[in-house]
Amino acid sequence: MVDWVSSLLSERTCTLVFQGSPNLPSPVSVGTPQGSPIFPLLFLLYIAPLHMSIPKGLKVSYVDNFSITVASSSYRSNVRRLQGLFSTISARGRNIGVSFSVPETELIHWRTPSQRTPPSTASIEQEGHLLHLFGVVRWLGYWFTPALSSTHHFRHRLSLAQAIFSFVKRLSSPGAGVRPFLCHRIATGLLRSILTYGADLLTPTHTTLRGMNSFWHNVQRWPTNNSFSIPISILAREACLPPIISYCRYRRRLAALRVASAPLYANPASARLPQSFPSLSSFRAQDSISKNNPWRT
Repeated sequence: MVDWVSSLLSERTCTLVFQGSPNLPSPVSVGTPQGSPIFPLLFLLYIAPLHMSIPKGLKVSYVDNFSITVASSSYRSNVRRLQGLFSTISARGRNIGVSFSVPETELIHWRTPSQRTPPSTASIEQEGHLLHLFGVVRWLGYWFTPALSSTHHFRHRLSLAQAIFSFVKRLSSPGAGVRPFLCHRIATGLLRSILTYGADLLTPTHTTLRGMNSFWHNVQRWPTNNSFSIPISILAREACLPPIISYCRYRRRLAALRVASAPLYANPASARLPQSFPSLSSFRAQDSISKNNPWRT
C-alpha cells in the first residue's frame, strides 16, 4: 500500500491552459490532486497524532477544522486547560509539519440555562496573540451562541435562502422559463436544504419559525404559480412541498435515529446515551450494558 500511494503521488505534472499558453507540462512536487476520495483519507491518517484524549473534554475535527471543548466549575480553569491543550496540539502539529492559524481561532464560553453568574470576559493569550471572546462562533455552518439559542443560526440560513431564491426565481417567470417540475426540484434540493441546514441539531424558535414559514410560502407559490389569495393549507398540497416545521421535525428524528443506531465507538453522542436506552442494534445493546465498557458514562 505504501508503494501504491508513493506511485500515486510521484511524477505528477500540471499544464496551464489559456489562450497563447505554451501547453507544456510542469512538474508538481507538493500537494495532492483534487477529486479523488483517497486524498481526504490520507490527510486524516497524516493528522492522526493530533487526536488525543481529553479528560472531561471533547476534541472534534472535520478535515482541517479543529474544535476543543472543556468543562469545569470555573471559567479560569477552562481558560487554563484550553491554553495547555492548545500548546500541546500546536507542538504535536509542528512535529509533523502542521500549523494552526491563531488569528482565526475563535473562543466562546458556554453557559447552562440555570447559571446565574455574570458572563465571563476571560480571553486566552497564545503565541503572542490574544484570543478575545466571541458572542457567536461558526462551526461547519452552525452558528452557536453562549446560551445555545438557535435564533442567530436560522436568521443566517433564512437570509442566505432569500438571496438564493431571488436569483433562481428569475429562471421561471409566470408562463415561461423553467418548467414547474424543475422548479420543484430546485425548491427541494437547493432552497429547502439551505433553509433547514442545522435543523437536525437546533430547533427554530417560534419567532424565527414565522419568518421561515413566510419565506417558504413564497417558495411554494413559485412552482404552482398560485396567487396570494390561495389558502396556505391548500398551497402546501398543490406544491407538494410540506410545511417547514414538519420537515424540521423529520430532520431531528432522522438525527436521533442515527445517534440511537450508531456504535458506541463511532459516535460520542451514542456513547453518552443512558444505560436503559432501548437499542435498535443487537451488537450495540451488549456494549451499552457492559460494566467494563470504556465508553459508558
